[in-house]
Amino acid sequence: MILVLFFIKTNFLFSQQTTAQKELLTRASKNSELLNTDPEQAFIEAKKIEKRAKEIYAQEAELQAISNQCEYFMLNHDFKNMTVSSKYLLQKAMSYKSPVYQVIAKIYISKTYLYNNLLEDAFQQLNDGAEIIRTIDKTDSLEIITTTNFFITYSNYSILNGEYDKAIDYMKKAIAETDKLPNSKLKEKRQYINYANLAASYINIDQDSAKHYALRSLSLEGYREDVKLLSLNILGVIAGHDKDYESALSYFKEAEKLKGYGSHINLQILYDNIIESHRNLNDEENVKLYERKRDSLKLTISESKNKSLRNLLGEKVKNTDSEKYLYATVFFFLVIVILLFFVVKKNRILARQEKIDQQYLKGVSKTQNGEDYSKLLELLKKNDPAFMVYFNETFPDFSSKLLTLNPKISVSEIEFCAYFKLKIPTKEIARYKFIAPKTVFNKKYIIRKKLDIPKGTDIYQWFNDF
Repeated sequence: MILVLFFIKTNFLFSQQTTAQKELLTRASKNSELLNTDPEQAFIEAKKIEKRAKEIYAQEAELQAISNQCEYFMLNHDFKNMTVSSKYLLQKAMSYKSPVYQVIAKIYISKTYLYNNLLEDAFQQLNDGAEIIRTIDKTDSLEIITTTNFFITYSNYSILNGEYDKAIDYMKKAIAETDKLPNSKLKEKRQYINYANLAASYINIDQDSAKHYALRSLSLEGYREDVKLLSLNILGVIAGHDKDYESALSYFKEAEKLKGYGSHINLQILYDNIIESHRNLNDEENVKLYERKRDSLKLTISESKNKSLRNLLGEKVKNTDSEKYLYATVFFFLVIVILLFFVVKKNRILARQEKIDQQYLKGVSKTQNGEDYSKLLELLKKNDPAFMVYFNETFPDFSSKLLTLNPKISVSEIEFCAYFKLKIPTKEIARYKFIAPKTVFNKKYIIRKKLDIPKGTDIYQWFNDF
């Protein structure tokens, strides 16, 4: 009787443990969804789940929790910790003999290599993953989703390697694999991701197809804002290619409003596209604004890449790869120093030129006589669009002569040339046009370059004699 009671008690405890393991795995799965809405809370929760999983030997929940931490680091562009976590995930998955989590780990490791432009290493990780994929049955949802994520990563590698046809093939495989999912709602969410990635694969060779799949992605229910950003970015690029710069900018600005970007690469590309759109619309002020945003992001990315590169390159042969990394680091800092040198040099040139301009304007009459000048000055003060119309009537050959000197001079630059012709000081131009004086300084600098005005010649004097 005592023996029977002992077995009953043991079975009851085993049943409790199995139930606890299942409940923890459910928590881990929900935690992965929380990453898309509250990543900071999701990370804290993932650490707790990992700790509890070790206590009750819930291996799958533990692996899911570590995987969630990898995703968190990727979303935060923390490639150093992403590298460490993904390798830890691989180690655990191998010890627990879990091929599906081995593939998940390989995907994250390959992404760290892709972000650092180490394509050969990324390819090796993907090849390793392909060997493991062949051993997976692909019958449950986790196995199917992992397989689709593997194809997506292979597609991204192919894009970076310039193999666009291969990228399209892998995305079509991902879409076909997703169709196997039994849950229709989950299937729709996954296809939302797949269609956006397929659009990205098409963008360089077939823009009609790219637009079709970007719109198809946006038409589905999705929760990932980085995917929406990708689709909007693609639509903006296509609109810009068609010279519809206003529509392109509208797509890019809608993308910029999104809270989660997912990938620093996507955000950097978005800034580049916004800059190009503003430049095509002759909006130099916003060009400068977004160039500052982009450059700040690039610095953050470089710092993150340098941290992860130390870990990645540490695995290679020290005598060769350490030297390469050292050279890359030295080269990077040399580029930064050179850029800073030219920025400082340019600012000094601008300050010196502005001082010369002010001295010249003091030496000439502060006001000019004549009805034409008075009318032009009044139109300028009102920021009236008719200013250039009346200016061209007063100086009929002015614009055509500038275009003869440089056909690439823009309409907005010709307008600034008109202000210099009228001897309007920098501060007054800035006040009338509602822009910063620094913007006027930069305009002067660009115009000097485009019209090849000699360094020692005052710009107002040059236009006076023009």
